[in-house]
Amino acid sequence: MTRSSSVFLVVEDEPADVEFLEHAFVAAGRGDRIFIAPNGEEAVAYLTGQGEKADRGCFPLPDVIITDLKMPHMNGVELLRWLQGQERWRAVPRLVLTSSTARSDIAMAYSLGAAAYFVKPVDIRELRVLAKAISDFWIHAVCPHHPE
Repeated sequence: MTRSSSVFLVVEDEPADVEFLEHAFVAAGRGDRIFIAPNGEEAVAYLTGQGEKADRGCFPLPDVIITDLKMPHMNGVELLRWLQGQERWRAVPRLVLTSSTARSDIAMAYSLGAAAYFVKPVDIRELRVLAKAISDFWIHAVCPHHPE
């Protein structure tokens, strides 16, 4: 079975950034569904179907994972490291969306399997353009919907 909309798991702890990103995806007009995990631990719970997240009707498997790097509990680097060790998630694109421009963060993200690294735009219009580009490229051009 395939879905009519794409599913993004966004791992982000900053509520304002979550709100802006959700708005940007809605404005991109693709009908993408966004699920939020406030840190890597919650993302792992989502991906492994722990607790209420076991209901894949309510919490579908993601087509793309977008993570920030700097978060409490389990940060984005630790999440990427965990994902790298999980056979099931190797084919799912992992994108980094963070405020860090540090070369060491960029190198670390790519070494841990990130497919792309984006610096968070400060302007909401630029974020809309980025959200549309992510959806257009990572979903509609590169990745077919996976069966559930």
